[in-house]
Amino acid sequence: MVSLIKSKKPYLPIQNGSPAPSSSGMTQVENQTGNERRKKKKKKKKKGNQSFEESLASTSTTAPVGNGDMAVKKAKTFVIGKKKIICDKLLLNMLKKKKKKQLAAALKAKAAVEASKNQGQGSEVVEQIPFSNKRKLSNSGSTKSEDKIPLLQDTEEEDYGEPERERKVIKYKNNQVKANSPGVATPDLPVTECREALIQRFKESDTLIVVGETGSGKSTQIPQFLLKDCSKLFSYRGIAITQPRRVAAISLANRVAYELGTEVGETVGFKVRFDKQVSDKTKITFLTDGYLMMDAIRNKTFDEYSVIIVDEAHERSVETDVVLSLLRNAQTIRKVRNPKKQLKLIIMSATLDVDKFKSFFSLKDHGLTTKAVYVKGRPFSLQLNYLPKTVSESHIDSTWITLLKLHMELPTDHHILVFLTGKEEIDLIVARANAINQRKDLTRVFVCPLYAALSKESQMKSFELPSDNTRKIVVSTNLAETSLTIPGIRVVIDSGRVKSKYFEESLGMNVLRVQLISKSQSDQRAGRAGREFEGAVYRLYTKSDYEKMEGFPAPEITRSNLSRVLLLAAVSLGVNDFNEFQLPDRPSTKAIRYALNELHRFGAIEANQQPVKLTRTAKRLLSFPVELHLARVLYLAVQYQELSRICAIIAMSTVETVYSPDIHEKETRHVKYRALWAPEGDFLTFWRIFKEYKKSKNKKAWCKEYSIQFKTMAYVTQVWRHLLTVCQSMELEEDERLSCGDAVDFKEKLLLIFKTAFSHQIARLSKTGGIYIVENVFDSSIKFHAKIHPTSSLIATKPGRLIFTHLSFNEVDNAVYMHNCGAL
Repeated sequence: MVSLIKSKKPYLPIQNGSPAPSSSGMTQVENQTGNERRKKKKKKKKKGNQSFEESLASTSTTAPVGNGDMAVKKAKTFVIGKKKIICDKLLLNMLKKKKKKQLAAALKAKAAVEASKNQGQGSEVVEQIPFSNKRKLSNSGSTKSEDKIPLLQDTEEEDYGEPERERKVIKYKNNQVKANSPGVATPDLPVTECREALIQRFKESDTLIVVGETGSGKSTQIPQFLLKDCSKLFSYRGIAITQPRRVAAISLANRVAYELGTEVGETVGFKVRFDKQVSDKTKITFLTDGYLMMDAIRNKTFDEYSVIIVDEAHERSVETDVVLSLLRNAQTIRKVRNPKKQLKLIIMSATLDVDKFKSFFSLKDHGLTTKAVYVKGRPFSLQLNYLPKTVSESHIDSTWITLLKLHMELPTDHHILVFLTGKEEIDLIVARANAINQRKDLTRVFVCPLYAALSKESQMKSFELPSDNTRKIVVSTNLAETSLTIPGIRVVIDSGRVKSKYFEESLGMNVLRVQLISKSQSDQRAGRAGREFEGAVYRLYTKSDYEKMEGFPAPEITRSNLSRVLLLAAVSLGVNDFNEFQLPDRPSTKAIRYALNELHRFGAIEANQQPVKLTRTAKRLLSFPVELHLARVLYLAVQYQELSRICAIIAMSTVETVYSPDIHEKETRHVKYRALWAPEGDFLTFWRIFKEYKKSKNKKAWCKEYSIQFKTMAYVTQVWRHLLTVCQSMELEEDERLSCGDAVDFKEKLLLIFKTAFSHQIARLSKTGGIYIVENVFDSSIKFHAKIHPTSSLIATKPGRLIFTHLSFNEVDNAVYMHNCGAL
């Protein structure tokens, strides 16, 4: 472990709320120097000019934190409101200037009474994360690595963006960024000061683990350092940087291309599912973990890359853990095959279990070495705010009230990022926030939802800067939790909740559960602010709640369906005994057994036991970039030679919904789009929607008329083309081709294909009606009840028997729902 500390500036011990000491026993210190100009400006506030937010707070701390001559900027607790306000109209009326003053005065008086009652009891002190301010790299002085690294040590979060010196606006057009010059100056970030030392550590090790704070510049700068300082490595190979989410991969590619003065697709490119922009000139490629995982089928040693960087390794998604295993295997093979052309790895994050990863990649028997460095420092300070006590409001109402208070009080250019759990919550807050624009006495807002089901174009709106005198509000799931710098964000509102996926073997389905986040997730969310300016975070939970949180979320591979993972391991690595499949964390024996049963049912393996024997179908299924149950349908479509329409149906199945959020609110539209519903079920309904969309001359007007999301349909069309290309390129053996027999009508072919693919997923209507009985796939003695999802075209007819593609669990009404249903 390397710890290099620049001693020219004073440092203080980290206080509460800072990252915990690493298990390697490193001393953790941090630069407490701040921008005196900003501090003096804040002290000039006139007495009595108390903010509305402060007047609502029941407690406020002013005591300095820390020891020595320096003090950390104080943080405050805050209260979101004593009453639960449900009516938006009432709440907006309350925000008029006159009533605002009256309410502030009343609550201030009430707070004074409460304070007098509690006199002598003391108040909770909440510390700010004592991040160091940005520093410029001096051209003079020592050239030793130790003098150029302010601190290499454990920190907390991920990066992509950096402060823009002249507040240049990145303009996106067709996913490309055009620079105004051959290149822009490298941003002055903490990682820039570590450049020489990082390159030196990189050359000395096979695997380098880099832990750096949020906003330190890891994701954008380290690939550029390698390209410029290690050019011999990339004479014929490139650099790959994995990201857990497609929006991060695309936005990072745009940013790095902008800094290098090139267009996306030239020196810098990206690869995500159903979309890529690369060329023969590309040297730096940002791609998702899943995309790199599928590359292993084609080339298990990743020979087109000299260096692969796994960014956001702390997320521990299924794809991330599998990629780590594949890379370790590829690194070992290439080291033995030709040491001069070995594969170098960099593992990066801000919150990471360093010892676990060092142990996983340090293979002394193969001569593989691993080093870890910590890059400390971030550009701007960050103010943390907690609730003084738990409130009775739901996290949705708490978020809404806090958002409105801050919108009233903060300057217009203080843009806000809000974290919620899912699409339904986001759509609710977005609708409420958009209603602000109906008020002439309130600042206008530019509201951007951000979640995985949105089209790429809709997601990229979050990175645009609003017009003058308009505040940007981004309402996101954990999609924005890592890797992203959203321009202009100064404030983060953290609901403290996340929707996590768990696989229930007894039900044979994924269950989404809303739960409290972990400390690492909380720190990652906080790191979205304080990147371009001083920032503030409003945590809708108490300090004690934060201290009780788990350090890290449970690795996804320990709570997921492993069918695709095990099939990939068998096909790409030749693993036939999954007990020998090396992963950072081992999945349960029960999960492996379920996956084997499912693979056998799909026809990918000959028997549901180890050692496994692959069939010809195995590699066919992995050729399709969709879930295995949908890949099975596409393979049957190729066999039955029914490509275009089946690809369209599967493309429609890859999105959460094509319907507009307002379909249940406007009855006229509700009736209109039902005209597209087919009595046979959702599969034929999907084809009808897609066919009518393609036929329409004015697609936007057609989508508006039928309450269909235009941008979602544009994305579906892109997916359809991609799937059709994959299907058409598949060359079948003669005995693989199947005949539909007497089924000459498309409806009959469609039912035949889907019934074959989902013969194990049949539900029958109960005698009481309205609810269905579903049997467990592998144990018929296990039965459970399920309902047809409200968006299904069968919701009104309720046939006696039906098939479905997948199930979901809704915690609100404690019910299981069937999706994509077809009548039998």
